[in-house]
Amino acid sequence: MHRNTLLCASVMLVAAITACSGGQSAVPNGAQHDTGASAHRATAAVAQASPTNVIQDPGFESDSFTYWLQGGAVNASIESTVVHSGTYAVQMGSTTTEPKGTEGLYQTVTVPTGATLTFWIEESTNDTVKYADQEADIRSTSGTVLDTLYSEANTTSGWVQRSYDLSAYAGQTVEIYFGVKGDPDGSYHIVQYIDDVSLTGSATATPTPTATPTAAPTATATPTPTPTATATAKPTATPKPTATPVPTATPTPTGGSGLTVITQSALLTIIQNGKTVELSDYDLESGNLLNALVAAAKAGGKVTVDLPSDSYAKSIGVYSTDEASAKTLTSAGATVVWDAGTQTPNNEPLHAKLALVNGVGYLDGRNWDSGDIIMSDTNANDIATITSALALNPVDGTRLDTIKQDALAMETSFLAGETTGTVDFMTESFGAGNVASQLLAAAQAGQSVHVIVLSSDLDSGEETVLTELQNAGADVELNPASGSEKMMLAGGLGWFGSSNATTGSPYQIDWGMDITDSAVLSSLSSTFQTVLATCTKYSGS
Repeated sequence: MHRNTLLCASVMLVAAITACSGGQSAVPNGAQHDTGASAHRATAAVAQASPTNVIQDPGFESDSFTYWLQGGAVNASIESTVVHSGTYAVQMGSTTTEPKGTEGLYQTVTVPTGATLTFWIEESTNDTVKYADQEADIRSTSGTVLDTLYSEANTTSGWVQRSYDLSAYAGQTVEIYFGVKGDPDGSYHIVQYIDDVSLTGSATATPTPTATPTAAPTATATPTPTPTATATAKPTATPKPTATPVPTATPTPTGGSGLTVITQSALLTIIQNGKTVELSDYDLESGNLLNALVAAAKAGGKVTVDLPSDSYAKSIGVYSTDEASAKTLTSAGATVVWDAGTQTPNNEPLHAKLALVNGVGYLDGRNWDSGDIIMSDTNANDIATITSALALNPVDGTRLDTIKQDALAMETSFLAGETTGTVDFMTESFGAGNVASQLLAAAQAGQSVHVIVLSSDLDSGEETVLTELQNAGADVELNPASGSEKMMLAGGLGWFGSSNATTGSPYQIDWGMDITDSAVLSSLSSTFQTVLATCTKYSGS
């Protein structure tokens, strides 16, 4: 059982703060912090000025995810059984099982001066932090973790209150994230409940004492009108739900596939006009994609590009090409993140081609080339999974996996469930492994199996597997092109991704997805037939 030790990708923010003297120091992981009123200043006017909570729907009483956004491979839930106050609280994880990957949520806020984050939490687990955790993070709007408030595998005795000093982030727009992570295994479980979240600024920073005396004479001089105007102004300012277009980010639909096949030219236009652009690439050469990224950065967009710098990428010259492009990007104002991943679950080399532009996901199986099948993706679960991968913390989602061995396991499982009819399979590199074994089993069972591999990637090990498939009755074809899509079609359904069917680099950041959308399946099938027409039959080793 693969145990994922990735950081949760969801944040939940609760702001329920009483006015305290000065800023508070960060509370140690898992510790409680007293936010009582003993430190109030003597000025009555200040004591009466209640700081504004910038968190929308702090107690989840809307019973919806209008202001809080889902942020994990598994959706968090609002529930009414375990609550601190009111009718609802949010639940991540379960008292009986662990989620597969991350489960959580977050809210985007602008941190006020002298800010303190306070919330109530109840936790339970029988696992260890090595394999699962409950956590809260402060993240950038691109999902990068700026600070981990706590990360633990903990059981509390009912509800406890926690408080953290966020004054260091004053004026910044950040994501407040709460979540759990796990990997279902036997009888292990992990859960955390969050309620009554508050993020408020220091009451002493508000010049209420001066404003209060002034307000009194004004109220006397202009009896009713002035107080009425003041009272009206505050409610009008409070409805920042309307001003906060967080619901615009919510319409990442969870229903339907959310997938649309687009052209490279359409994607390039989207990128160069993007306000926030995050993209991963393997071999970023000078050309249209680089030009679009540079144009977005020069226009003031926030552009972040992930590139590989592992030993293999360096050995085949990919790194040197990317290094030249990285200089062009950084000179235009973009940020380049290098992944020097090694073969461990927490340090994975990068191969996936993923992007987020203005909150919409994009996936490519090759290298963002003009002939590629590129998909836009508005599914909320997929976007959360893409966000984690671009933060170099790959996770497995409900239908999208970004860890290579798991993406290939999905492909194997898909084929195992399609035991009749034609199987069309295409990859670049190929070798012995579960995918090859399942293709062999299908051919031996009498299914019509077509296998396309890249001729330039042939080696002795690959030829052994291909010969075995050919002897079992499979049609094995060699693709003369310089690159290829990775796909499998069978039984009117499909699998599509960037993961080559090899056993090397099992923890590589790659992606794979089961496809049920008819339009995407049609594009995959058309591409397969077009490539097949250019192939030559494999003649054996």
